[in-house]
Amino acid sequence: RNKILRLSNMGPEADINFINDTIVIEQTQKTHILKLNEMNENEDKYVLSSIETYDPPTIPLDENGQGKPYAVYGYGVQMAEIEVDKELGTIKVLKITAAHDLGKVINPLLAEGQIEGGIAQGLGFTLMEEYISDKTENLHDYLIPTIGDMPEIESIFIEKKDPEGPMGAKGLGEHVLIPTAPAILNALRNCTGAIIKKLPALPHRVLEAITEADFERNKIRCDACPVMCFIAEGKSGACDRYANQDGQIIRLDPLIILNTKIEKGEKVKPFLKANWNEK
Repeated sequence: RNKILRLSNMGPEADINFINDTIVIEQTQKTHILKLNEMNENEDKYVLSSIETYDPPTIPLDENGQGKPYAVYGYGVQMAEIEVDKELGTIKVLKITAAHDLGKVINPLLAEGQIEGGIAQGLGFTLMEEYISDKTENLHDYLIPTIGDMPEIESIFIEKKDPEGPMGAKGLGEHVLIPTAPAILNALRNCTGAIIKKLPALPHRVLEAITEADFERNKIRCDACPVMCFIAEGKSGACDRYANQDGQIIRLDPLIILNTKIEKGEKVKPFLKANWNEK
C-alpha cells in the first residue's frame, strides 16, 4: 500500500481499487491511475510485490521438557484391513482408511498424495524395512514397498480451521505415517491375538507372536502355591511338586519325587534353593 501511495503521490487516507489491469487511487477530488502493463518489472518479474512474515506463538521447553514448541498440531487416525497367513507368517494389507485433520484443504490432490505417500512409508516401517549394519546397504537387501505392496487407500479429509494456520490450514507432513504401524499391528492382534514387540513384523516374528498368543489362550493358572504360575494345558507344571493332569492341577508328593530321583541316580535340589551341598 505504501509503495502504491508513493507512486501515485497520494496521502495515507486515499482509497485504492484494483480494476482490471489498473490501480485506481482516489483521495478527495483527486484521482490517479496506475497501469500495470506499463510499469517496470522487478527481478522477480512482478511490477508490485509485498512480503509479510508471521511468527506464531510458541513456548520453549523448560527444564522438565514442558512447553508448547509448535503452534499447530496435526491429528489423524487410520484403520487397516489385512489378511494373515498363519502358516507362513505373512501379512497382506488390503485397505487402509485414513482420516486426517488438515484444518483447511487448499490442494485436495496434493493432500491425497501426501496421505498415500505417508502410508507407503508406514507400510515399509511396519512390514519390511530393517537396517542391519554392513548387511542392508542396498535396495536388494533393504526392502522398501513397491506399487505391488500398496493397499487400497481411502482418504478422509477433516477440516477444522486452525487460527494460527494460513487460511486455517495445518501441515500434513510426516505425521501421516505414524498411525499406519499401530493400525496394521492392531489388526493383526484382532484377528490372531499376536502381539508384535519388534518391528518390522517379518514372517518369523509374526509366527513367533502367533505361537505365543495360542499358548497364552490355552494356558491355565497353577494356584497350588503363592507363585501362581501359568502353565499350558497338557504340559507339566512350573515345578516338580505340581503337575497338570487333563487340565487339572495336581500335587505331587515330595517323598515320591525324592525316592524316584534317588532310584534313578539323579541329583535332588530343594524346591526353593538353587545351590546346595550335593553330597
